[in-house]
Amino acid sequence: MDILKNVDKNKLQRIMLIVVSALTLLALVLLLVIIMASVDKSLGDKKVNDIVDSLEFESKPITSAQLATGSLVLANSDHPYSVDQSQLDLIGCQFYRNEHRTVEKGPYYAYNEHFLNTAAMAAAHDMLTDAESAVKLNDLLIRYAYGKHDSSHEEYNTALLIYLSNYDDGELHGDYASWLDKNAVKYGFVESFENGYRYVGKVHAKYMTDEKLSLSEYIEYLKKNTSHEKLLKLKDSDGTSYAIYYVACAEGDSVNLPVISDESTADTAVSYEISGTNEGGIIVTVKLN
Repeated sequence: MDILKNVDKNKLQRIMLIVVSALTLLALVLLLVIIMASVDKSLGDKKVNDIVDSLEFESKPITSAQLATGSLVLANSDHPYSVDQSQLDLIGCQFYRNEHRTVEKGPYYAYNEHFLNTAAMAAAHDMLTDAESAVKLNDLLIRYAYGKHDSSHEEYNTALLIYLSNYDDGELHGDYASWLDKNAVKYGFVESFENGYRYVGKVHAKYMTDEKLSLSEYIEYLKKNTSHEKLLKLKDSDGTSYAIYYVACAEGDSVNLPVISDESTADTAVSYEISGTNEGGIIVTVKLN
């Protein structure tokens, strides 16, 4: 108290005024940041909604290849999966290994007999490279994939499933398992069974993981709740927006697919992919930006 008596009251008031002013300014800046973030999100959502509202559709026949292939084909005991190998767009894991490492060292190792769908292989390469960089343990191994696998798991036949382990002991160490649990979705993978990771694509992996859905449950949800007139709007882990819908169909049936304009700009770019489901339909994934 004696110290306070000796302090110049005017000086103390000035200090307090500066502190209050600084705190007020900081609060205003934070409020402005929150408002701007909200506006940006609002504008982003409006842009996506505008693109969705402007989508036009045209009737096109569905081919046997479209029905039989894609990242969302269902393969289990109730839905056996077998297609012509030429339709799977395969790439050998060994070839991919040799492109990125010597025979002994590099991001990951796999045997000559293993193959994957090209898109799944590219995603697996990124995922395993980043996993090893983050965890810094010995090499990960794609122990099983299409061509050399445990026949009890029908999903291997899709060329979209990999079974992972460490190179030296056949086990997937806890640090790698924990990393994959948190990050596999960012690369488009979901865990189909212990150490078995199925590629479905980023946007589908995120929704399935967030909603705790298996692939069959996800397909059933889309089947019951979507159509080309009722699109499910989602974002993947990178923030890219999509509109998704299910169509029940057979080979030769005409279905409504988005019209892709040659005049689209970077702001309104639209593209789409079709995946068969192996249960009587297709899923159309429309990329909106």
